[in-house]
Amino acid sequence: MKKIFTLLNLTIFWCLLALLVTHPLHGQPPTFSCASASSYLFAGNTDANGTSLDSDTRVFQVNVLTGVSTLAGGPLLTSGNTSVNAIGYNVKDNYIWGYRRGTNQLVRIASDFTVTTYSITGLPNDVPFNAGDIDANGVLYLYRGAFSNPGAGATLKRIDLNPASANYLKLLSDITLSPVDANRLIIDYAFNPVDGQLYGIDAVDNHLNRINPSTGLVTDLGYTGITDTGKGFGAVFVDNAGTIYASLNTTGRLYKIPNVSTGNATATFLNNGPITNDNDGARCPNAAIPIVTLSGSVLNDANGLTDNTVNGTPVSTLSGNTLYANLVSNGQVLATTPLTNGTYSFTGVSVNSSYTVVVSNSVSAIGSAPPSTTLTGGVVHTGGNIGTGAGSDGTPDGRLAVTVATSNISNINFGINRIPVVVAAVDTPRPNPVGTATVPISSTVFSGTDPEDGSYPTNLTGRTVTLTPATNGTLYYNSTAVSSTQVITNFDPTKLSLDPTATGATTGTSGASPDPTFTYAVSDNAGVVSVPAVVRVPFTAYTLSGNVLNDGNGLTDGLVNTSGTGALTPVNGTSLDGAQLYATLVSSNGTALATVPVTATGTYSFSDVGNGIYSVVLSTNSSGSTTASLPASYTNTGEHLGTGTGSDGIINGILTNLTIAGASVNNANFGIDKKPVVVAAVDTPRPNPGGSTPTPISSTVFSGSDLEDGTYPANLTGRTVTLTPATNGTLYYNSTAVSSTQVITNFDPTKLSLNPTATGATTGTSGASPDPTFTYAVNDNAGVTSVPAVVRVPFTAFSRTISGNVLNDSNGLVDNTVNGSGVNGPALPVYVSLVQNGTIMATVPVTVTGTYSFTGATSNTSYTVVLTTNPAGSSTPGVPTGYVNTGETIGTGVGSDGTPNGVQVVAVGTSSVSDVNFGIEQLPTTGGGVNTVVNAGGATPVTVPANTFTNTTLSRDVVPGTVTSIRITAFPSNTTSLTINGTVYSATSAEFSGGSPAGVIVATDGNGNPTVPILVNPTIDTNPVSIPFKAIDNAGKESTNTGTAVLNFTSPMPVNLVSFQGKWIENTGNTLNWTTSWEKNNDHFDVQSSTNAKSFETIGRVAGKGTIEALQTYTFVDTHPQSELTYYRLKQVDLGGAFNYSQIIGIRRDDPGQMLVVYPNPTSDKLKLTLTNQIVSETTLYSLAGQLVLHQLGNTSLVDVQSLPTGLYVIEVKTVSGALYRQRFMKQ
Repeated sequence: MKKIFTLLNLTIFWCLLALLVTHPLHGQPPTFSCASASSYLFAGNTDANGTSLDSDTRVFQVNVLTGVSTLAGGPLLTSGNTSVNAIGYNVKDNYIWGYRRGTNQLVRIASDFTVTTYSITGLPNDVPFNAGDIDANGVLYLYRGAFSNPGAGATLKRIDLNPASANYLKLLSDITLSPVDANRLIIDYAFNPVDGQLYGIDAVDNHLNRINPSTGLVTDLGYTGITDTGKGFGAVFVDNAGTIYASLNTTGRLYKIPNVSTGNATATFLNNGPITNDNDGARCPNAAIPIVTLSGSVLNDANGLTDNTVNGTPVSTLSGNTLYANLVSNGQVLATTPLTNGTYSFTGVSVNSSYTVVVSNSVSAIGSAPPSTTLTGGVVHTGGNIGTGAGSDGTPDGRLAVTVATSNISNINFGINRIPVVVAAVDTPRPNPVGTATVPISSTVFSGTDPEDGSYPTNLTGRTVTLTPATNGTLYYNSTAVSSTQVITNFDPTKLSLDPTATGATTGTSGASPDPTFTYAVSDNAGVVSVPAVVRVPFTAYTLSGNVLNDGNGLTDGLVNTSGTGALTPVNGTSLDGAQLYATLVSSNGTALATVPVTATGTYSFSDVGNGIYSVVLSTNSSGSTTASLPASYTNTGEHLGTGTGSDGIINGILTNLTIAGASVNNANFGIDKKPVVVAAVDTPRPNPGGSTPTPISSTVFSGSDLEDGTYPANLTGRTVTLTPATNGTLYYNSTAVSSTQVITNFDPTKLSLNPTATGATTGTSGASPDPTFTYAVNDNAGVTSVPAVVRVPFTAFSRTISGNVLNDSNGLVDNTVNGSGVNGPALPVYVSLVQNGTIMATVPVTVTGTYSFTGATSNTSYTVVLTTNPAGSSTPGVPTGYVNTGETIGTGVGSDGTPNGVQVVAVGTSSVSDVNFGIEQLPTTGGGVNTVVNAGGATPVTVPANTFTNTTLSRDVVPGTVTSIRITAFPSNTTSLTINGTVYSATSAEFSGGSPAGVIVATDGNGNPTVPILVNPTIDTNPVSIPFKAIDNAGKESTNTGTAVLNFTSPMPVNLVSFQGKWIENTGNTLNWTTSWEKNNDHFDVQSSTNAKSFETIGRVAGKGTIEALQTYTFVDTHPQSELTYYRLKQVDLGGAFNYSQIIGIRRDDPGQMLVVYPNPTSDKLKLTLTNQIVSETTLYSLAGQLVLHQLGNTSLVDVQSLPTGLYVIEVKTVSGALYRQRFMKQ
């Protein structure tokens, strides 16, 4: 047999300890023996978390071929620095030596792992040497390789450990490495006994390095092929053949590099060893690693273990599948080999080891878990044995455990066998015996063969056969039920019989119980059982069939048959008014068993129906249903088994009590009928009779036909007709109200009449009551009632219009008339709703001219017209914000409905109604003002200037409205009395202490300036008086806001200026004249001029009269006015230096007449007016385009222009004498 596999490719020993020690003389510790071939791993201890430590070094014996390790001794040191590294085996004294980290000491280790320490003079204690080995002369070479600083060891330290040497335990000269490589990282190395060189793997790039111990020359031998870089090989071993074994620290993976002395650097993976750090390895370099060979065969064992022997023909493949042998150790595959001529061999197996050989159909990767032993292609294991004699391992599973001592082991043999084959079969169909009777199983259903045994006897007679219990029945062998898996050693097929569970057919479209089945299997000569095969035993049953008939007269003749002149013969079950009909077979317990379509000829049939009691359901459900259904236009007329007289008694599309008892059933028939059809109609519109008078129904609205009966007589006269009560009216038949559904057997359409509920039109856009309706239906000759049809009876009425206006009634009902101009409806916006009995019938918007109109109103009907701001309409009135209702009326004359609320009731007779008018107006807004007057003190009342109520903000009303009065709403503050037009009021007056509404109404000039005198008597002379008031317009409507007139007080002025006037005099200039009625301590007047009425300069001074009680007149001429229009004022200065200013006047050059002065100009808010010796009646503002922007009535000296856009404007002032004055000004 040719060996095709060498195990040294697979396994390595990691530390196998051979306790062969010599017993030294003179009490020396025991030494190691090279004959033991042991390998040792020295590693730091681990903490509680399993983390490796750099201390408490322990010793493991390691099998470098399998990776198995066992703790042999340690810790070596128990005090001080307990880490030992840089280990080497000394062939000169058979001890293992190492370096004690952090000291200058070496440690000698005996075979009982006791230690002796030696201090070496000159050996540094600060270099953590981690690579070390001893050459054949007993010299220890130390080297430091560190991850934190690769290449840190540039020299080799040497110590002589040969006991026979004169330099024993002395430091020798260093060997300097070259070339120096800063990236070199060798964690351990070993001396090769073949060439005496040091070998180690560089962790940086996994290259193998050779170091000449004499010269220090380092040679890179190349890449090892190991992919795990940067982790370090902390333990390196060598055998007597010069093969390097290296362990990777962080993974424990073991690698082998043979023939390194020839320059080979390629490594192969051996096994997974222990995972350690701070480690090193040592073994005797002159010792070989012993190995053995394991071999065996895989045999096609046709009779299995029936002869208690694993034997047969060697095979490498079976059933087309290649066989493999796998060597397994510690749950990992060490080697895999295909069989050659049925044999296999593993060479290089370690001695004193345990393995498992596994046979499989697949190849497994080295180091992976063992493959499955399950064989494909119908092949099974029959046994396994080591040796060729009788016996086996007792478990035919493709696995054999092998214990290796020191010798080869052969005939590790496995037996396999192909399983026999049996064939599935279907027995001959036969009638169901019913009850508990059985039928024999045909012997021909049993057959089988075996690749090793050949074909078995017909029907498997005499073979060992395994039976299982039947499904859907009971299987019997030799009259005994097979209730569990049963093995029959001398099979007789004639003894088999079966009783089916079902009482009828066991298969088929009817959906009855499926066929009974059972399985059988045969055993071959090796006792291997085939895969079971299924035998199916079908049973036959009976049919159930019938027809679907178009029975136009139903059961009136006692028959379920086809009748009627238009009856369908036959019924097309595939398209009955577009629908497919189905028949469903239902069991006695209500379960739907099968569903079949009704054919185009109206027939249906169920096959394979067993004995029992059934129902058949007619429906349109393709999935089957236990509930009957037909197209909406059809109805059931009866069901009957047979063609004679009779039915099942319930007309519901379900035929019950169909019994199958050893024979088929036919003529399970259904009668159906198409419903008659009546037509919806609209009667001729006619005038509403009013009151309770009915109107006849036209006979022409009634018509009908039937598929089976044909077209009925016109107007359905003489047919059976069903009527329902009318909606929106009362239907009468033969003068009797139809108050519930009424069936009339001999219908006469001339006896029908109707009284509508509504009094006018019953339809239309006005939203009145809808048309009256009623339904009618007709019966056909089978008594089937049609789907009802609706008859609608419309009534007409005269269509009327309701229209009117929404007016801006600025004077309200002061003139007892709802009048004014039409409002701009969309701008507000505002709408009008037409309401009847609380229901909004329609809503329309008010036009830009204030009009609105509703069409389609019904005669003799009462409506409510509502003014609203809701575009969707409302039965509740509403006006835009800031507006109020002033009145409602129908017509244009004097009068109103008495309640100004935006609601007007309108009674429509036989004519349209117009001028349903609404008056609204915008409320006024209250202004206010401030004035300062002289208070002489004491109890003398002080007059309140009229413009105190307007000179800050005017009271306004929208044109053409005016502010005709104000209401002083509360007694003024800081006054003991209030005098209005001669009537004196106090805080306790009824008007201010309980009256409703509180206060006093005062007439004004149209702009809110009182036209009657108002006086107050201040409580404290210097405190202001505040008068609260509201504005009232000419409609009598009061503002919502309250204004305030504030009167401030000063001591009497030193001068009482009676007048201040001016005019232009040709050839003279602007001449100013002023008059005083008295003066007190008056020193002088400064005359000041301006071009804009804002910035003034002094142009002259006129001396005063001091103190005088007589009338004094002064004149000043400005011979050189500053501009065409010049403004002037007086600055009066008294003897103490106090001063006051007069009003401002303006003089236009070349204009000797009266002149209007407006100032300041430009202005941003208020514009003041001065018109000497004139009373103003109207003030109007225009844009430059001539558009009216403001209009106010009355004598005013202040115009509020704050709301105007920036630009140029023209102010026009009209006096009571009819004079007009115009002036331009700029609004900023």
